[in-house]
Amino acid sequence: MRTKTIAAARHELWWRLRNDPDLELSYDEIGRLFDRNHTSVLHGVRAHKRRMAAAASPRMARARGPVFWRAVG
Repeated sequence: MRTKTIAAARHELWWRLRNDPDLELSYDEIGRLFDRNHTSVLHGVRAHKRRMAAAASPRMARARGPVFWRAVG
């Protein structure tokens, strides 16, 4: 089952594996771990970077308003 939440979590994990200074895994190595093509991993890492940039943007922070935590499920 693919949902945006699951995909976003997978993309974040790929980004962390790619950017961990102790691991420094290539896109191909990460892809092999998850049975995915290296270009899928590249796309996921780029998508996570875009989400991080959007979340850090002051304009986006104003548009979202106050942050309220809610249970997911």
